Amino acid sequence: MNNDKLDPALSLIEEGKAAQERGDFNNAYECYREAAQMGSDEAMMAIARLFLHTCFRQESRNDWAQIALTGVPVLPWDMHGANGQNFEGALYWAKKAAETGNAEGCCLAGNMLCAGVGCQANPEAGILYLKTAVNKGLDRAQDLLYIFQPGKISLADSDYTETLAQLETALKTESADAFRLYYALKKGNERQLAKLGYVLTAAKNRGSLNAALIPTIVSPSGVPNLPAAPKRGHFATLVRFNFEAFSDERPLILFSSDIAPDKLITRLHRAEIVGTAKYLSPAFGWLENEKNALLLRLDRALPASAEELKTIAESFGLAEEEYEPDNIAFFTEDGEKEYSVEIACLNGLDVDVLFRYTIGGNNDVKRYFAPRLLSLALSAPAEEPLFGD
Repeated sequence: MNNDKLDPALSLIEEGKAAQERGDFNNAYECYREAAQMGSDEAMMAIARLFLHTCFRQESRNDWAQIALTGVPVLPWDMHGANGQNFEGALYWAKKAAETGNAEGCCLAGNMLCAGVGCQANPEAGILYLKTAVNKGLDRAQDLLYIFQPGKISLADSDYTETLAQLETALKTESADAFRLYYALKKGNERQLAKLGYVLTAAKNRGSLNAALIPTIVSPSGVPNLPAAPKRGHFATLVRFNFEAFSDERPLILFSSDIAPDKLITRLHRAEIVGTAKYLSPAFGWLENEKNALLLRLDRALPASAEELKTIAESFGLAEEEYEPDNIAFFTEDGEKEYSVEIACLNGLDVDVLFRYTIGGNNDVKRYFAPRLLSLALSAPAEEPLFGD
Protein backbone atom coordinates (compact mmCIF):
# COMPACT_ATOMS: atom_id res chain seq x y z
CA MET A 1 0.00 0.00 0.00
CA ASN A 2 1.48 3.38 -0.97
CA ASN A 3 1.46 6.47 1.25
CA ASP A 4 -1.13 8.25 -0.91
CA LYS A 5 -3.69 5.59 0.06
CA LEU A 6 -2.47 5.08 3.61
CA ASP A 7 -3.31 8.50 5.05
CA PRO A 8 -6.94 8.66 3.86
CA ALA A 9 -7.51 5.12 5.11
CA LEU A 10 -6.09 5.94 8.54
CA SER A 11 -8.26 9.04 8.76
CA LEU A 12 -11.34 7.02 7.90
CA ILE A 13 -10.45 4.41 10.52
CA GLU A 14 -10.10 7.09 13.20
CA GLU A 15 -13.42 8.57 12.12
CA GLY A 16 -14.97 5.10 12.30
CA LYS A 17 -13.60 4.52 15.82
CA ALA A 18 -15.04 7.83 16.99
CA ALA A 19 -18.44 6.92 15.52
CA GLN A 20 -18.29 3.49 17.14
CA GLU A 21 -17.56 5.02 20.55
CA ARG A 22 -20.67 7.20 20.11
CA GLY A 23 -22.70 4.08 19.30
CA ASP A 24 -23.19 5.19 15.68
CA PHE A 25 -22.40 1.78 14.21
CA ASN A 26 -23.82 2.50 10.76
CA ASN A 27 -21.47 5.45 10.26
CA ALA A 28 -18.58 3.46 11.74
CA TYR A 29 -19.22 0.65 9.29
CA GLU A 30 -19.29 2.99 6.30
CA CYS A 31 -15.96 4.57 7.35
CA TYR A 32 -14.32 1.18 7.87
CA ARG A 33 -15.72 -0.18 4.61
CA GLU A 34 -14.36 2.76 2.62
CA ALA A 35 -10.94 2.31 4.22
CA ALA A 36 -11.09 -1.45 3.54
CA GLN A 37 -11.76 -0.73 -0.12
CA MET A 38 -8.47 1.17 -0.09
CA GLY A 39 -6.75 -2.03 1.02
CA SER A 40 -6.52 -1.40 4.78
CA ASP A 41 -6.34 -4.71 6.65
CA GLU A 42 -6.85 -2.79 9.91
CA ALA A 43 -10.21 -1.58 8.60
CA MET A 44 -11.13 -5.10 7.52
CA MET A 45 -10.49 -6.36 11.05
CA ALA A 46 -12.44 -3.42 12.50
CA ILE A 47 -15.48 -4.52 10.47
CA ALA A 48 -15.01 -8.15 11.56
CA ARG A 49 -14.93 -7.10 15.22
CA LEU A 50 -17.91 -4.78 14.71
CA PHE A 51 -19.94 -7.72 13.42
CA LEU A 52 -18.60 -10.08 16.08
CA HIS A 53 -18.82 -8.01 19.26
CA THR A 54 -21.40 -5.23 18.87
CA CYS A 55 -24.43 -7.12 17.50
CA PHE A 56 -24.33 -4.89 14.44
CA ARG A 57 -25.49 -5.85 10.95
CA GLN A 58 -25.04 -3.54 8.04
CA GLU A 59 -28.23 -4.88 6.45
CA SER A 60 -31.36 -3.68 8.25
CA ARG A 61 -33.33 -6.43 9.96
CA ASN A 62 -35.43 -4.06 12.08
CA ASP A 63 -38.35 -4.37 9.70
CA TRP A 64 -41.86 -4.17 11.13
CA ALA A 65 -43.35 -5.95 8.12
CA GLN A 66 -40.87 -8.83 8.25
CA ILE A 67 -41.43 -9.38 11.97
CA ALA A 68 -45.20 -9.10 11.55
CA LEU A 69 -45.06 -11.93 9.01
CA THR A 70 -44.23 -14.31 11.85
CA GLY A 71 -47.84 -13.96 12.94
CA VAL A 72 -47.06 -12.97 16.52
CA PRO A 73 -47.67 -9.59 18.19
CA VAL A 74 -44.93 -7.06 17.43
CA LEU A 75 -43.64 -5.53 20.65
CA PRO A 76 -41.03 -2.79 21.14
CA TRP A 77 -38.38 -5.23 22.37
CA ASP A 78 -38.85 -7.32 19.22
CA MET A 79 -37.52 -4.37 17.21
CA HIS A 80 -34.51 -3.90 19.46
CA GLY A 81 -33.80 -7.64 19.49
CA ALA A 82 -33.94 -8.01 15.72
CA ASN A 83 -30.25 -7.19 15.48
CA GLY A 84 -27.72 -9.89 16.21
CA GLN A 85 -24.10 -10.82 15.73
CA ASN A 86 -23.23 -11.27 12.07
CA PHE A 87 -20.91 -14.25 12.29
CA GLU A 88 -20.93 -14.84 8.53
CA GLY A 89 -19.92 -11.25 7.90
CA ALA A 90 -17.22 -11.39 10.59
CA LEU A 91 -15.71 -14.49 8.99
CA TYR A 92 -15.83 -12.90 5.52
CA TRP A 93 -13.90 -9.83 6.64
CA ALA A 94 -11.46 -11.86 8.76
CA LYS A 95 -10.64 -13.88 5.65
CA LYS A 96 -10.22 -10.66 3.64
CA ALA A 97 -7.76 -9.39 6.25
CA ALA A 98 -5.98 -12.76 6.27
CA GLU A 99 -5.49 -12.50 2.49
CA THR A 100 -3.45 -9.35 3.07
CA GLY A 101 -1.21 -11.22 5.56
CA ASN A 102 -2.87 -9.89 8.72
CA ALA A 103 -2.03 -12.30 11.58
CA GLU A 104 -5.13 -11.38 13.62
CA GLY A 105 -7.28 -12.06 10.57
CA CYS A 106 -5.66 -15.48 10.14
CA CYS A 107 -6.25 -16.26 13.81
CA LEU A 108 -9.90 -15.18 13.83
CA ALA A 109 -10.69 -16.94 10.56
CA GLY A 110 -8.98 -20.11 11.78
CA ASN A 111 -10.82 -20.04 15.10
CA MET A 112 -14.23 -19.58 13.45
CA LEU A 113 -13.62 -22.23 10.79
CA CYS A 114 -12.44 -24.80 13.35
CA ALA A 115 -15.35 -24.10 15.70
CA GLY A 116 -17.96 -23.82 12.93
CA VAL A 117 -18.98 -20.26 13.86
CA GLY A 118 -20.53 -18.44 10.91
CA CYS A 119 -19.91 -21.47 8.70
CA GLN A 120 -19.92 -25.23 8.45
CA ALA A 121 -17.02 -26.41 10.62
CA ASN A 122 -13.88 -26.96 8.52
CA PRO A 123 -11.02 -27.83 10.90
CA GLU A 124 -8.57 -28.60 8.10
CA ALA A 125 -8.92 -25.13 6.58
CA GLY A 126 -9.04 -23.50 10.01
CA ILE A 127 -5.82 -25.14 11.14
CA LEU A 128 -4.03 -23.84 8.03
CA TYR A 129 -5.08 -20.29 8.94
CA LEU A 130 -3.96 -20.80 12.54
CA LYS A 131 -0.57 -22.15 11.46
CA THR A 132 -0.12 -19.08 9.28
CA ALA A 133 -0.90 -16.86 12.27
CA VAL A 134 1.64 -18.78 14.39
CA ASN A 135 4.27 -18.34 11.67
CA LYS A 136 3.58 -14.62 11.81
CA GLY A 137 4.40 -14.61 15.52
CA LEU A 138 0.89 -14.60 17.06
CA ASP A 139 1.22 -16.73 20.21
CA ARG A 140 -2.53 -16.88 20.84
CA ALA A 141 -2.95 -18.84 17.61
CA GLN A 142 -0.71 -21.58 19.04
CA ASP A 143 -3.12 -21.98 21.96
CA LEU A 144 -5.96 -22.46 19.48
CA LEU A 145 -3.93 -25.05 17.60
CA TYR A 146 -3.60 -27.03 20.83
CA ILE A 147 -7.39 -26.89 21.18
CA PHE A 148 -8.35 -27.77 17.62
CA GLN A 149 -5.57 -30.05 16.35
CA PRO A 150 -6.03 -33.80 16.95
CA GLY A 151 -4.46 -34.80 20.26
CA LYS A 152 -1.38 -36.91 20.81
CA ILE A 153 -1.49 -40.65 21.32
CA SER A 154 -3.22 -41.82 24.50
CA LEU A 155 -1.27 -41.74 27.75
CA ALA A 156 -0.96 -44.55 30.27
CA ASP A 157 -3.03 -43.98 33.43
CA SER A 158 -0.02 -42.96 35.55
CA ASP A 159 1.20 -40.44 32.95
CA TYR A 160 -2.34 -39.17 32.44
CA THR A 161 -2.81 -38.59 36.18
CA GLU A 162 0.49 -36.70 36.42
CA THR A 163 -0.28 -34.52 33.37
CA LEU A 164 -3.81 -33.85 34.65
CA ALA A 165 -2.37 -32.58 37.95
CA GLN A 166 -0.09 -30.26 35.98
CA LEU A 167 -3.11 -28.98 34.01
CA GLU A 168 -5.02 -28.32 37.24
CA THR A 169 -2.11 -26.21 38.53
CA ALA A 170 -1.79 -24.38 35.19
CA LEU A 171 -5.50 -23.50 35.24
CA LYS A 172 -5.31 -22.20 38.80
CA THR A 173 -2.31 -20.00 37.94
CA GLU A 174 -3.63 -18.92 34.50
CA SER A 175 -0.48 -20.38 32.93
CA ALA A 176 -0.25 -20.53 29.13
CA ASP A 177 0.92 -24.13 29.59
CA ALA A 178 -2.75 -25.08 30.11
CA PHE A 179 -3.38 -25.33 26.37
CA ARG A 180 -0.33 -27.52 25.72
CA LEU A 181 -1.28 -29.82 28.58
CA TYR A 182 -4.88 -30.03 27.38
CA TYR A 183 -3.54 -31.08 23.96
CA ALA A 184 -1.70 -33.98 25.62
CA LEU A 185 -4.79 -35.05 27.58
CA LYS A 186 -7.68 -34.72 25.15
CA LYS A 187 -7.10 -38.06 23.43
CA GLY A 188 -7.75 -40.11 26.58
CA ASN A 189 -10.15 -43.00 27.02
CA GLU A 190 -13.63 -42.41 28.45
CA ARG A 191 -12.52 -42.93 32.05
CA GLN A 192 -9.59 -40.54 31.65
CA LEU A 193 -11.70 -37.94 29.83
CA ALA A 194 -14.24 -38.01 32.66
CA LYS A 195 -11.50 -36.91 35.08
CA LEU A 196 -10.36 -34.23 32.60
CA GLY A 197 -13.98 -33.05 32.47
CA TYR A 198 -13.99 -32.66 36.26
CA VAL A 199 -10.80 -30.54 36.26
CA LEU A 200 -12.09 -28.29 33.45
CA THR A 201 -15.53 -27.92 35.04
CA ALA A 202 -14.12 -26.94 38.44
CA ALA A 203 -11.73 -24.44 36.83
CA LYS A 204 -14.46 -22.86 34.69
CA ASN A 205 -16.65 -22.43 37.76
CA ARG A 206 -13.76 -20.71 39.56
CA GLY A 207 -13.71 -18.19 36.71
CA SER A 208 -10.44 -19.36 35.12
CA LEU A 209 -10.03 -17.50 31.82
CA ASN A 210 -7.95 -20.26 30.27
CA ALA A 211 -10.51 -22.91 31.24
CA ALA A 212 -13.30 -20.80 29.73
CA LEU A 213 -11.52 -20.96 26.36
CA ILE A 214 -11.13 -24.75 26.43
CA PRO A 215 -14.15 -26.66 25.08
CA THR A 216 -16.08 -29.21 27.09
CA ILE A 217 -14.76 -32.72 26.54
CA VAL A 218 -17.11 -35.15 24.77
CA SER A 219 -16.54 -38.88 25.17
CA PRO A 220 -16.26 -41.22 22.15
CA SER A 221 -19.88 -42.22 22.82
CA GLY A 222 -20.95 -38.59 22.25
CA VAL A 223 -21.93 -37.86 25.87
CA PRO A 224 -20.32 -34.72 27.36
CA ASN A 225 -17.90 -35.70 30.10
CA LEU A 226 -19.32 -33.56 32.87
CA PRO A 227 -19.10 -34.74 36.48
CA ALA A 228 -22.66 -33.51 37.11
CA ALA A 229 -25.26 -32.88 34.41
CA PRO A 230 -28.77 -31.60 35.24
CA LYS A 231 -31.56 -32.29 32.77
CA ARG A 232 -34.95 -30.63 33.10
CA GLY A 233 -38.13 -32.65 32.66
CA HIS A 234 -41.79 -31.84 33.38
CA PHE A 235 -41.62 -29.87 36.65
CA ALA A 236 -38.62 -31.94 37.71
CA THR A 237 -34.85 -31.96 37.22
CA LEU A 238 -32.61 -35.00 37.02
CA VAL A 239 -29.05 -34.49 38.30
CA ARG A 240 -26.79 -37.20 36.92
CA PHE A 241 -23.28 -37.88 38.29
CA ASN A 242 -20.50 -39.77 36.52
CA PHE A 243 -18.56 -41.89 39.03
CA GLU A 244 -15.57 -42.00 36.67
CA ALA A 245 -15.08 -38.24 37.02
CA PHE A 246 -14.22 -38.32 40.72
CA SER A 247 -10.90 -39.27 42.30
CA ASP A 248 -12.74 -40.45 45.44
CA GLU A 249 -14.62 -43.75 45.22
CA ARG A 250 -17.39 -42.30 47.43
CA PRO A 251 -17.47 -38.58 46.58
CA LEU A 252 -19.23 -36.07 48.83
CA ILE A 253 -21.63 -33.74 47.03
CA LEU A 254 -22.89 -30.36 48.26
CA PHE A 255 -26.40 -29.47 47.07
CA SER A 256 -27.60 -25.95 47.87
CA SER A 257 -30.71 -24.04 46.87
CA ASP A 258 -32.62 -20.95 47.93
CA ILE A 259 -35.42 -23.43 48.71
CA ALA A 260 -34.49 -25.84 51.53
CA PRO A 261 -32.52 -28.52 49.62
CA ASP A 262 -34.10 -31.43 51.51
CA LYS A 263 -37.52 -30.19 50.35
CA LEU A 264 -36.50 -30.46 46.70
CA ILE A 265 -34.84 -33.88 46.49
CA THR A 266 -37.39 -36.61 45.75
CA ARG A 267 -35.42 -39.64 44.58
CA LEU A 268 -31.87 -40.88 45.22
CA HIS A 269 -30.02 -43.50 43.19
CA ARG A 270 -26.69 -44.71 44.56
CA ALA A 271 -26.62 -41.62 46.76
CA GLU A 272 -27.50 -40.99 50.39
CA ILE A 273 -27.93 -37.90 52.56
CA VAL A 274 -25.22 -37.90 55.23
CA GLY A 275 -25.35 -34.41 56.70
CA THR A 276 -25.19 -30.68 55.98
CA ALA A 277 -22.47 -28.17 55.18
CA LYS A 278 -21.94 -24.44 54.90
CA TYR A 279 -19.56 -22.91 52.38
CA LEU A 280 -18.76 -19.70 50.52
CA SER A 281 -18.93 -19.37 46.74
CA PRO A 282 -19.94 -16.58 44.31
CA ALA A 283 -23.55 -15.40 44.46
CA PHE A 284 -25.71 -16.88 41.73
CA GLY A 285 -29.40 -16.50 40.89
CA TRP A 286 -31.21 -16.24 44.24
CA LEU A 287 -28.31 -17.81 46.14
CA GLU A 288 -26.08 -15.49 48.16
CA ASN A 289 -22.35 -16.02 48.82
CA GLU A 290 -22.97 -18.16 51.91
CA LYS A 291 -24.52 -21.50 50.96
CA ASN A 292 -26.35 -23.87 53.30
CA ALA A 293 -25.98 -27.22 51.57
CA LEU A 294 -27.24 -30.74 51.92
CA LEU A 295 -24.35 -33.23 52.06
CA LEU A 296 -24.76 -36.34 49.92
CA ARG A 297 -22.43 -39.28 49.50
CA LEU A 298 -22.36 -41.10 46.16
CA ASP A 299 -21.66 -44.81 46.48
CA ARG A 300 -21.57 -47.51 43.78
CA ALA A 301 -22.14 -50.13 46.48
CA LEU A 302 -25.60 -48.83 47.37
CA PRO A 303 -28.47 -51.02 46.09
CA ALA A 304 -29.54 -50.11 42.56
CA SER A 305 -32.96 -50.79 41.03
CA ALA A 306 -32.83 -51.54 37.30
CA GLU A 307 -36.57 -50.86 37.07
CA GLU A 308 -36.23 -47.45 38.72
CA LEU A 309 -33.33 -46.60 36.42
CA LYS A 310 -35.36 -47.55 33.36
CA THR A 311 -38.28 -45.39 34.53
CA ILE A 312 -35.96 -42.40 35.03
CA ALA A 313 -34.35 -42.91 31.62
CA GLU A 314 -37.73 -42.95 29.92
CA SER A 315 -39.06 -39.98 31.92
CA PHE A 316 -36.12 -37.75 31.03
CA GLY A 317 -35.40 -39.11 27.55
CA LEU A 318 -31.88 -40.29 28.34
CA ALA A 319 -29.73 -42.01 25.72
CA GLU A 320 -28.44 -45.45 26.63
CA GLU A 321 -24.92 -44.08 27.16
CA GLU A 322 -26.27 -41.63 29.74
CA TYR A 323 -27.55 -44.20 32.19
CA GLU A 324 -25.06 -47.07 32.31
CA PRO A 325 -25.93 -48.47 35.77
CA ASP A 326 -22.34 -49.07 36.89
CA ASN A 327 -21.17 -45.54 36.13
CA ILE A 328 -23.85 -43.20 37.43
CA ALA A 329 -25.57 -41.91 40.51
CA PHE A 330 -28.47 -39.50 40.36
CA PHE A 331 -31.15 -37.68 42.25
CA THR A 332 -34.27 -35.89 41.08
CA GLU A 333 -35.74 -32.70 42.43
CA ASP A 334 -39.29 -31.45 42.01
CA GLY A 335 -40.59 -27.93 42.17
CA GLU A 336 -42.88 -25.78 40.09
CA LYS A 337 -41.80 -22.44 41.50
CA GLU A 338 -38.66 -20.54 40.56
CA TYR A 339 -35.43 -21.36 42.36
CA SER A 340 -31.66 -21.56 41.98
CA VAL A 341 -29.35 -24.50 42.59
CA GLU A 342 -25.60 -24.98 43.00
CA ILE A 343 -23.94 -28.41 43.03
CA ALA A 344 -20.38 -28.83 44.31
CA CYS A 345 -17.99 -31.59 45.32
CA LEU A 346 -16.12 -31.67 48.61
CA ASN A 347 -12.60 -32.59 47.50
CA GLY A 348 -10.72 -33.00 50.78
CA LEU A 349 -11.34 -29.59 52.34
CA ASP A 350 -11.67 -27.87 48.96
CA VAL A 351 -15.01 -27.06 47.37
CA ASP A 352 -15.23 -27.57 43.58
CA VAL A 353 -18.40 -26.14 42.00
CA LEU A 354 -19.67 -28.61 39.40
CA PHE A 355 -22.85 -26.98 38.13
CA ARG A 356 -25.17 -24.04 38.64
CA TYR A 357 -28.65 -23.73 37.23
CA THR A 358 -31.66 -21.59 37.89
CA ILE A 359 -35.33 -22.05 37.05
CA GLY A 360 -36.55 -18.60 36.01
CA GLY A 361 -33.68 -16.68 37.61
CA ASN A 362 -30.63 -14.77 36.44
CA ASN A 363 -27.74 -16.95 35.21
CA ASP A 364 -25.04 -14.36 35.98
CA VAL A 365 -22.39 -15.20 38.57
CA LYS A 366 -21.78 -12.00 40.53
CA ARG A 367 -18.03 -12.24 41.18
CA TYR A 368 -15.73 -15.23 40.87
CA PHE A 369 -13.59 -16.30 43.81
CA ALA A 370 -12.29 -19.62 45.16
CA PRO A 371 -15.02 -21.42 47.15
CA ARG A 372 -14.28 -22.13 50.82
CA LEU A 373 -15.75 -24.65 53.26
CA LEU A 374 -17.04 -23.08 56.51
CA SER A 375 -18.54 -26.00 58.43
CA LEU A 376 -19.61 -29.60 58.13
CA ALA A 377 -22.13 -31.58 60.20
CA LEU A 378 -22.80 -35.29 59.79
CA SER A 379 -26.29 -36.59 60.50
CA ALA A 380 -24.92 -39.89 61.85
CA PRO A 381 -21.47 -41.22 62.78
CA ALA A 382 -19.50 -41.99 59.63
CA GLU A 383 -18.32 -45.53 59.00
CA GLU A 384 -14.89 -44.09 58.18
CA PRO A 385 -13.19 -40.71 58.53
CA LEU A 386 -14.24 -38.21 55.84
CA PHE A 387 -10.80 -36.74 55.44
CA GLY A 388 -8.45 -39.53 56.48
CA ASP A 389 -6.91 -40.07 59.90
